[in-house]
Amino acid sequence: MRARKDSGIAWIGEIPREWEIRRIKFALKAHSGGSWGANEGDGENDVICVRVADFDYPRLSIDFHDKMTFRSYHAKVINDSGLKSGDILLEKSGGGEVTPVGRSVLFDSDKQMKCANFIEWLRPSQCFHSCFLNYWLSAAYINGFTKRNVKQTTGIQNLDVSTFLSEKIAAPDISTQATIANFLDAKCLEIDALIVAKEKTNALLKERRQSIIYEAVTKGLNPDAPMKDSGIEWIGQIPVHWAVERLKPHIEFNPKTEIPEYEEDDSVSFIPMDCLRRGVHTSQTVDYSKVKSGYVDFKEGDILMAKVTPCLENGNLAIVGNLIDGVGFGSTEINVIRCKSIHKEYLFFILQCKTYIERAVADMYGVAGLKRLNPSFIPNTKYPMSCISAIAAWFPLAEQ
Repeated sequence: MRARKDSGIAWIGEIPREWEIRRIKFALKAHSGGSWGANEGDGENDVICVRVADFDYPRLSIDFHDKMTFRSYHAKVINDSGLKSGDILLEKSGGGEVTPVGRSVLFDSDKQMKCANFIEWLRPSQCFHSCFLNYWLSAAYINGFTKRNVKQTTGIQNLDVSTFLSEKIAAPDISTQATIANFLDAKCLEIDALIVAKEKTNALLKERRQSIIYEAVTKGLNPDAPMKDSGIEWIGQIPVHWAVERLKPHIEFNPKTEIPEYEEDDSVSFIPMDCLRRGVHTSQTVDYSKVKSGYVDFKEGDILMAKVTPCLENGNLAIVGNLIDGVGFGSTEINVIRCKSIHKEYLFFILQCKTYIERAVADMYGVAGLKRLNPSFIPNTKYPMSCISAIAAWFPLAEQ
């Protein structure tokens, strides 16, 4: 059995006896923060500015693309030559509770570039293999190693670079580092290829799902039924015995819900925007005092639908269920639809149609990134009204 020793690093545990322990800063030849440079370049002195937005985290590298920002650095420079192939770029500012700072990527390019001030560039010493060190930092991040070096945990976060670089790293000799890095490169390429193949398959399945939903809710289940023009672009043709009507008389839109007489510390169901996904939702349990004002309310069986970008485009809606006392509370950026004379599962699938969502997006208002659906769109838009009982019986199959 290979001789091992305690690394003294809690998340690593034991390591091969011949591996060395040293602080990260002693694995580096140099490091420094980036710079904003000027907002507009002068053309002659412009170089590309790498930003955190250019980080390709899944592949631990830079996503080189034609939209990378040019900034003039003739007045502000990071170092004489800018970034070099083999440098490691560390996200040191930004993030949040969902994506805390401390992630790293490898700069592997001969292009003349510099980096923005939310980034710390690390240049490994001759005793450290760049790829190995980057993989090590990635593993450290995944294991929560960087969290204790973050100065705050809410809002904009900043990594304390000085304390971070004083943390310890375990590593073999550089030859073994290279062997490990090459092994990981090969394995990651295999996995990336599988991921790409799966993403293509998923995209085709999503397309097929959209097609099935659209055909069922606008054309019915009888392929031989005589058709007529609905007069509505996003619907197209419908069976001759179907009608096209506004939804308003068939639903209650953003209705009030009868709320039990809760005490301040009673537990209730809460659905924030990030818990509403395409066709499904999860709910959190919070004290009533936290949601009794400033939130929308709803009851079991209501349809919840996002009304802001990009959640609406992503089809974030669900039929709500499993609520405490049959009622719940949610983000004010959610529309509530309570069905009266239309089958809720039927409407639920209409609202998922790609053509319907595209039409809804066209009706949104506001600036890019902050757009909201016009409140009148859902109740006043015309929808195909079918032989609901026949189609509703088929819906469980469509969900599978």
